[in-house]
Amino acid sequence: MNNDHQSHPEYNSYNWDASTSYSEVPSLTQTYSNTGATTTNLDTEDAFTDTGTEGRLSPEPSIYSLTSSLRDQSFRHVHGRCLNAHSDVYSLPADEEEAQRLYKQHSLFYYLGRNDNYYGMWETVREVMAPTHERRRAALDLGCGPGNWTIQCAIDFPHAEVLGVDLAPTSAVVPPQNCRFEIDDLNLGLEHFFGDTFDFVHARLLNSGVKDYAGLVDQVSRSVRPGGLVIFAEVDFRVWSEDKRLLLPPNFYTPLPSRARPSLANAASIKSGGSGSSNSGGRAQVQTKITDWAVPTFFAAMSKCVRAKGGNIDAAALLKTWMREHPNYEDVQTRDLWAPLGVWTPTILDEWTAHPNFRICQELAKENLISLAKGARPLLYDWFSEQEVAELEGNAVREITEDGKPMYIRVQVTSARKKRVNA
Repeated sequence: MNNDHQSHPEYNSYNWDASTSYSEVPSLTQTYSNTGATTTNLDTEDAFTDTGTEGRLSPEPSIYSLTSSLRDQSFRHVHGRCLNAHSDVYSLPADEEEAQRLYKQHSLFYYLGRNDNYYGMWETVREVMAPTHERRRAALDLGCGPGNWTIQCAIDFPHAEVLGVDLAPTSAVVPPQNCRFEIDDLNLGLEHFFGDTFDFVHARLLNSGVKDYAGLVDQVSRSVRPGGLVIFAEVDFRVWSEDKRLLLPPNFYTPLPSRARPSLANAASIKSGGSGSSNSGGRAQVQTKITDWAVPTFFAAMSKCVRAKGGNIDAAALLKTWMREHPNYEDVQTRDLWAPLGVWTPTILDEWTAHPNFRICQELAKENLISLAKGARPLLYDWFSEQEVAELEGNAVREITEDGKPMYIRVQVTSARKKRVNA
């Protein structure tokens, strides 16, 4: 089955031709403005002002449309970066520099999905979102960030209403008329969406900001119509070898230093391992490989900080279990997408390494990691000194740009249908 959007007449011009080189991939602002929309800053109040409760997907006052006044209240400045002001759990930036990283990250997911905004599930999504005389179709994007995925969904399905929610939505363009953005802290619950509200719910990379991910899975099920589709896409902050073995750096089991800003004496916690034991929580064991590579070391440090802040790093692996055991879900399916980190020559050849998108993903993943390493500084500074963070970042960036070591990040995509009545 060909999942390339460009083969479908319904598809518009936002996604990019996979045959182009990475340098030719346009930005969201460029591509969307080419469709006739005008670009804007978020200070444009009229573009996001709440027009009342009629027709709104979210009737409760706990969430808000994005206006300039709310935008000013949504951010705080930490270590030279702008972070959201609504949650202490999610600690990556929410500024223009981060938005640019997320634009590239969205491109990475698109190419990982073989030119599909829906991870190879275009036909299923099109079925779920097909026009109906009974009601207007509706889709929800949880943790929408700058709104790349949200806007693309609205373009793909102009007959539907598409809502993107985030701690700090940062869209740099005026969205289509059928698309809107709202501020929402998912840790406060989704009760305002309960009912047969959405036909399709999409969530990507929420594990660093959601404390009770299993609870979120449950609440999503209460916000989807019977027969509706739910897609979660997560990573576990772990790095894998070319032969898909988990790369274990020396600091993998080492506890974090004191939350107080550490001295240089604590630098050993970055480089040397402890005697901690693995707690798999009953999950299937994976093959591992001990390594002193810098990129796995960086991700291990970052994942510990995310977990200490309350994030749920294990959600990527646990989603399939949570959804299969939940009474509201059926037809649970999983798919792994392997993002190559940096430019290296594959020695294990398969369909993916031979795909034209593989080389594009190498470049995108490299640039994403370089930007992510900078964006993670405010998070890492809570446990490591500036010198230690500089060492973590510098070694990882140097390794991914110069050494050509074969590594992957695994994206685990889990989808399910809301159980149909009397099914």
